[in-house]
Amino acid sequence: RRVHGGDLSRDLHHTMYLPVHRQGGEIPYRSRTDRNPPRATARQAPIATVLPHRPRAAYYEPPRQNSFAYSDHWDNHAVPEDDIESAYPLHHATPSSSRTHVDLYSETPKEKRSRSDKDRKEKKEKEKDKDRKSKKRDSSTTRRDKRSASSSRARAGGIMATFGSVGAVTLNTSALATKSSIAMLALLGMMVIAPTVSNLGNIRNFIPSFPSFPSPSSSGGSGGSSSSSSTNVLKGGKPNIVLVFPDDMGYNDVSYTNPDVYHPWETTNIDNLAKTGVILSQYYTTPNCAPSRCAVMTGRYTLRNGCQNKDPDYRPWGLPLTEPFFPTVLKTAGYYNVMLGKWHMGMFTSSYLPTSRDFDEFVGFLGGGVDHFDHDGDDGGYDWWNGTTPDYSTVGIHTTSVINSSMWTFMQHRASKHQPWFLYVPVLSPHGPFEAPYEWRIKLKGKFDDVDSGSCAWGAMILMLDDLMGNIATALKKYEMYDRTMIIYAGDHGSESNSVSYSGNMGRDYPFSGQKGQMWEGGVRVPAFVHAPFLHSNWIGSTIDMVTSVYDWLPTAAALAGVDTSQFPTMDGADLSSYLFSNKNPPTRDHILISLNHMCQYDNKWEKPQAGIRVGDYKMVVDCVGNDGTFYGNSYLFAITTDYTESTNLLKDNSFTSGNANTISYIKGLLATYAKESVAGLTDGQPWQGNDYWCASCNKGCATNGVWYPYYNDNGQYLGGQCNNNNRGM
Repeated sequence: RRVHGGDLSRDLHHTMYLPVHRQGGEIPYRSRTDRNPPRATARQAPIATVLPHRPRAAYYEPPRQNSFAYSDHWDNHAVPEDDIESAYPLHHATPSSSRTHVDLYSETPKEKRSRSDKDRKEKKEKEKDKDRKSKKRDSSTTRRDKRSASSSRARAGGIMATFGSVGAVTLNTSALATKSSIAMLALLGMMVIAPTVSNLGNIRNFIPSFPSFPSPSSSGGSGGSSSSSSTNVLKGGKPNIVLVFPDDMGYNDVSYTNPDVYHPWETTNIDNLAKTGVILSQYYTTPNCAPSRCAVMTGRYTLRNGCQNKDPDYRPWGLPLTEPFFPTVLKTAGYYNVMLGKWHMGMFTSSYLPTSRDFDEFVGFLGGGVDHFDHDGDDGGYDWWNGTTPDYSTVGIHTTSVINSSMWTFMQHRASKHQPWFLYVPVLSPHGPFEAPYEWRIKLKGKFDDVDSGSCAWGAMILMLDDLMGNIATALKKYEMYDRTMIIYAGDHGSESNSVSYSGNMGRDYPFSGQKGQMWEGGVRVPAFVHAPFLHSNWIGSTIDMVTSVYDWLPTAAALAGVDTSQFPTMDGADLSSYLFSNKNPPTRDHILISLNHMCQYDNKWEKPQAGIRVGDYKMVVDCVGNDGTFYGNSYLFAITTDYTESTNLLKDNSFTSGNANTISYIKGLLATYAKESVAGLTDGQPWQGNDYWCASCNKGCATNGVWYPYYNDNGQYLGGQCNNNNRGM
């Protein structure tokens, strides 16, 4: 590819360009090979060199708005241009100094007039109602006084002459008696509901405190408490659900988690949504990409489905079809399901694709990562899809921009529907490669040494992600769906802590130790919050220190949707719905298994530790726990609520170990039990997941005609192209 007037000798594969804006103006040009690239104007449209595997028009035209697969019932898929242009600056690369910042409480003049009229009417009605109640109360008091006085005179007889108005005395005595009765009932109620030591379970005897788990399970044997009960939070309907799942989102990648730490960017929209929702300050996930996606989609520990070891990428493996699955569960409650972004749970047969697993619409990619502009997969081959069709119209447009555009299209067409919906947004940003359009990088000029640097591109990607969050909230308000929608924001795992450089950098996972791929806090503790106008008023604008996890979202969504989860395999996550939306007791569990990969006993190359569990105030991590319960390598125990940097291993403290032997034994017993329950995990080669795996003899395929199509059918017949060194097949 080249830009008109540019140098034809540039590397065609690595040259990036941006779409021509319909309204004219200068178009920024992006190249990974040039620090000072030329610029193209609207009169000098970029010309696309047609590559053999990428059929495109001879001249690059502004891309059409992304439609969705299986949506032929829509006559026109595109969002009207006035909506696109006024709503957000992402899809078209227009230099602009303004960013979209969502004001959840802003009103248009029309909305303000409408609200004022409504307020006046409501005020009049309240005044009338107050007058009616006041008259009724006065009348009732008069009748009661008369009855009381009459009764008192009848009982008191001659005493009436001595003490005067006995009626008043009788009323006061009655009032005192009523107050005493209430006090007695309250005391009795406290005696009835006050928990006994036995109610708290035996584990309470040797686990010192449970501030993060207020109601431990009496059995002490289950980490989860998924429920089949429903939580009715909206009258007359089920809530819409948005789940945003950013990739490589370090704890320090957003502003609200460390407000006193310098950031060269501002996550204004994310901060606003978090601070007007409920922040989950002790939220845990798994340390790697695919395991976190398996966890969030199933609500189950990854050791139960083989997702705990290797990422599937383009290998001949997928998350088992027998697992409970987020869109499948919601489909039973009538939900319409849409996914925008990164799949990474298997693609080698069509049965494992998003649209085969109850996502009605899908825009995104199937593997573990793509180039943000080219959309080529990690193993070569094109990997950007609209349903089951490769979508070339998005080439040259940043992945976050495509998702943003697709989100607006979806919101517009769902606005007139009465069907509840689930929108899953596993956006690739801020995962590498660090690439961003020029007009976003230039916003950070002066905050990074070079606007063409990878660090600056990373900062710009976070700005784009923040803008996407603002657009989601803006679209919900614009199409009048905000009041009945729950927004979940949760990172998939930590980041590569020192992957960027800027003045004052404390590390992307600060204040925690470790990073992506590790069991230390920096790899598994990430930003998370819930934003919904129907949250219980006690939680709006607050922070909850209760331990929560990636496994909790499916049980919570199922309860909100009214789904009986007993029809699915048991989930390990907890239902948070009644706690967050009805202010009832928190879920009952005494531990959360963060992750456990017993396959480490066969592979000494693994970065360790490979097992982690949170029990009360303690966190234990172990280098490896085999599937027979044997502990390999080092073990660590931290008082994690105070030692969040994991600097003091309590197992090295003789005074602690001698006084807390039961605690240590119990926690190790949990890990050993889970290890024994583990199924075989995915490996690098045949038989992939043990000899019993249905495609144990399958070979890893390669891109067909330069595209990552599924390359096997459900009978194990190979359908893909010829493999060679260029597309890394085997």
